[in-house]
Amino acid sequence: MKKQISENLFIQAEDMLNAAYEELQRAEEDVVTPAVCYNAKKTIINFMEGFLIRNMQAPSGPMSMEQLRAACARIDPAFDELDFSGLNCKHSKEVDPAEFCMPVEKVKSCYDVAVDIKELIQRSET
Repeated sequence: MKKQISENLFIQAEDMLNAAYEELQRAEEDVVTPAVCYNAKKTIINFMEGFLIRNMQAPSGPMSMEQLRAACARIDPAFDELDFSGLNCKHSKEVDPAEFCMPVEKVKSCYDVAVDIKELIQRSET
């Protein structure tokens, strides 16, 4: 059962990663950056949750990305080497929503972290 849950999370993560990739293939002025941001972050969360479940360390409740990374790093220290600094966004009620994740290069860095996590998990499977 847990194997199926982790596989479903990996499939969802892959679908979201592909959606972010497709969005990034548009002309820069046409990229819907909140869509890339959302898909990249959900990809990261799903990959890490799937990794934990696959390794019998299912989260007991909601966890932040940093908490998920720390839990994954206890299984594979390579997770500590991932750079999550580009994932910090302005999520303050005082900030104009138009400023959230607007630059394409910002959301591209989130996408890149998602790809790094996918590759790390694939390497750990071999």
